[in-house]
Amino acid sequence: MKLSVRKKLFISFFIIVIPLMTLVLYNTYQDFLSHRNHAIRDKKQDVKFASGIIMQNIKEVAAVTRLIADDLIRDHGLATNREQMLKDLRKYKSTIPSRTHQVGFLDDKLNSIGDHIETEKKHKPLSEIPKSTDKDLLIDLHNIGNEPYVCVLIPLNVPAASYIHVPLEHNLIRDSFLKNKANAIAITAPSGKTMIINPDQEATLSKSKSLIKTINTSDHKVINFRGRKHDVISSDFFEPGWRVSLISPAKLIPLFGLEKTHVLSLLLTILASVLFSVLAGTALTKPLRMLRKYANNISNLNFSQVKPIKSGDEFELLFNTFNDMNARLKKYINGFNEKNTELMAIINNMQNGVIITDKNGKIVTLNKTAKQFFGWCNCAGKDQSTCLPYLQTLDGDELSPDESPMMIPLKGKKFSSLILEAKNPDTGKKLIFNFHGTPLKNDDKKIYGAAVMFTDITEQYRLQERLRRLVSYEKIKTNHLSILHNVSLILNKEKDILKIEETVLKAAVAITDANSGIILKKIEGKYKITSRHTTDDSEKDDEFVDIKDIEYLFKNKLFRDQKSLKIANFSKFNKELRDKECRIKALTATPIFSGKHNLVSHLILVNKKKGRRFSAEDEKVAQILCSHANVALTNAINYKREHHIAQVLQKSLLPTTSFAKSMSQNIQVSLAYKPATGGAMVGGDFYDFFDLGDNKTGCVIADVNGKGVEAATITSQAKNTIKAFAYEGYPADKVLQKTNNVLHNQTGPSVFVTAIFGILDLNNGFFEYANAGHHEPLLYRDDINKVLKLNKGSTPLGVLQEEDYDLHVCDLKPQDSLVLFTDGLIEGRKNGQFFGEERLINCLLANAPLPLSLADKILADLENFTDGNLNDDVAIVALRFKG
Repeated sequence: MKLSVRKKLFISFFIIVIPLMTLVLYNTYQDFLSHRNHAIRDKKQDVKFASGIIMQNIKEVAAVTRLIADDLIRDHGLATNREQMLKDLRKYKSTIPSRTHQVGFLDDKLNSIGDHIETEKKHKPLSEIPKSTDKDLLIDLHNIGNEPYVCVLIPLNVPAASYIHVPLEHNLIRDSFLKNKANAIAITAPSGKTMIINPDQEATLSKSKSLIKTINTSDHKVINFRGRKHDVISSDFFEPGWRVSLISPAKLIPLFGLEKTHVLSLLLTILASVLFSVLAGTALTKPLRMLRKYANNISNLNFSQVKPIKSGDEFELLFNTFNDMNARLKKYINGFNEKNTELMAIINNMQNGVIITDKNGKIVTLNKTAKQFFGWCNCAGKDQSTCLPYLQTLDGDELSPDESPMMIPLKGKKFSSLILEAKNPDTGKKLIFNFHGTPLKNDDKKIYGAAVMFTDITEQYRLQERLRRLVSYEKIKTNHLSILHNVSLILNKEKDILKIEETVLKAAVAITDANSGIILKKIEGKYKITSRHTTDDSEKDDEFVDIKDIEYLFKNKLFRDQKSLKIANFSKFNKELRDKECRIKALTATPIFSGKHNLVSHLILVNKKKGRRFSAEDEKVAQILCSHANVALTNAINYKREHHIAQVLQKSLLPTTSFAKSMSQNIQVSLAYKPATGGAMVGGDFYDFFDLGDNKTGCVIADVNGKGVEAATITSQAKNTIKAFAYEGYPADKVLQKTNNVLHNQTGPSVFVTAIFGILDLNNGFFEYANAGHHEPLLYRDDINKVLKLNKGSTPLGVLQEEDYDLHVCDLKPQDSLVLFTDGLIEGRKNGQFFGEERLINCLLANAPLPLSLADKILADLENFTDGNLNDDVAIVALRFKG
């Protein structure tokens, strides 16, 4: 529950006043208790006083009765029998005290002797003889007739009777309590019998156990008596066990018995607290009520100046701050309105329609274009669902509320293209719109609305529909274009002539939707089918097309004209087949050339599916595939020719293994060479050994950039130039220097050679070498079981004129191995990872004890790593000095 400030202040003041009121009420209550206690104490004194009067009356009755009895006995004498006693008593009835109306005699067992004088009713025996300290006087409660009485028993010393029995009149007891205005008086005997005397002088024996218990156990207690709260005030009398009680109505809230000053102070406190709360709450909340009024004005965009107050306290500061806030809000709102005006001007001038909704889907803003398109549905300011009946999919299906372009962004989804159809119910005109939507989010990433933009693509969509009608899907198919693209990629890499023809045949059958196709060649004057392909699983390739059925065509037409041929009815074209069952109904044949005029074979497609005829488009597809085959076949034939030349050149560039093995008993040689995968065998990598006399051997390993015949030519020139200068006796560094000058003068600037040339002394393993930009050799030291990298090279051969090269020396010790290699070894890769020096060193450490197969082991590890796919040529030379 929300409370206003005024109510809160009222509550606060009441909270302050309540303790004061509680204090006043507590003091008042204490006064009430004091007043009541005084009243109870007075009543107790009255009860004691009244009990004394009752006792006095009892004693007076007893004294008079005793005197009369004594006089009777002295003056007249009493008969010794009971009958005579009763007669005598009747004679002197007039002498019995007037305050008693019944007199009787009792024996020693308290049984009645004779009848009572007046009522003639028999006296009921008492349960026991009352005990008393006064032997001359006893009292007891018992019934006379149907009414209980307090009875006085006076002892007699006569043979006929033991006691004189005198009932005490009720008024003698009741008159003692008249001034207390008691409702009832109770007399309780030691036996527990309780007699209650009502205001009308009627007496009864009480059966209330709670009353009897209260009288016997407490001097004062409040109990329920006859349906009301009563004070029961008790006191002893006569002897222990006898109690007399006053029963009167209890006054629990005696307000008018309180002091007037207490009541007056209580009322004044309540009145003052209420008045003070009202005045203080009104005064304190007045500025707040003014601020609430001004805040309402601001919420209604009314930024009028707030009237300041001069209170000199926090309220004055609050009003000043509120004025500053009001001025700033006015400034910000005006600036926002200006920007909003500019933005709306831009949005309204957009050719695309713009719709903005709030978080509940209610349309907030539409620009002019949107109003122009959706003006008929009158959805501005309404829920977006009002537009749904006018929007539908291109198939005519109605949109559900969740599919509405205005509701999708409200679910946090951004969409870039949703094409829907809008129908004007008035004109029946249909428009096609492309919707784009995005959710609008605040700084807390919570969606507070959606912005939807749409474009009229009706004309564009209709044009596309016309294009779809004009262009046949059977002529332009994406999968056909994909097949042509894949065929082109395969043919660019394929070097096998048979696989080229099979690839073209399968693609042609798939694109033209033919039942079957063949590749037909003329070999040694005879026509042979070299490839077959069919799409009909029920037909066998070797039975579907019979060479005898089409041999007539090639004798008379195809191989003579070397042109494409399309036959719609094969039986009409070939007269010899009219009366013969021929399964060929229609065909198209396209020649496959290698180069411009070299006819290689024919691509023949037989019978189009579903009895259709081959179209001009099918014939064009076959021609395109055959032109691709032409290029691929030309490349394959050229590759085959170059491959043969490369084999011859490579054999001339590489030394014979017999010379390497016969160099010396002190040197063991292991050689390996592997061309790049899929390339010609000839490349720029080579190695060579030649005898220089004096038991010395020249050793060279080099890599010429490039491949093919041109690279082989440079390789041969570099090899022969190095050998020529080595034979003239130049050291290794001078040999490379002079070779560099020759290559630089005789080759182009794009040609260069990396090389290592060394002179090996076969007697002592002394190896002098120079390095021209080649990868440094690796030396395995057997005594320490470690691989060392030798000196790096400088500039490759053929790059710079008059380049100097350093001379290095490597002293091979017994069982040491020296490995020279080209860069194709460490640059072999798989999945972007190189073979590298680390793998090469690990391989060398594992296989160094096998000198004759060391190069082969290294090459095998490389091929295992690359799965046999080498990107570059690899040359390896491994030398082991036995010592």
